[in-house]
Amino acid sequence: MVRDRAVILPHHCLEITNTRPSQWAVVARASFAPYAVCPSCADRVPLHGSPAQLWCIRCQQTFGVEPADALVVPEDPPN
Repeated sequence: MVRDRAVILPHHCLEITNTRPSQWAVVARASFAPYAVCPSCADRVPLHGSPAQLWCIRCQQTFGVEPADALVVPEDPPN
């Protein structure tokens, strides 16, 4: 579920773990500006540039940001 809506993804697009990430995850989409997801509370913030760390306003913590080479830009689904 994403924002209370069911989302269908191919298995190769998923990484299932037993622990939360330790860094901000960066989501890059071809048609939209990238955003980062807090590893503690999952709050989303717009991403500007390539910061090494980000402060989360919601949970009041600072975390590193995943390196740019870890980004995968998903393709827009076909119409």
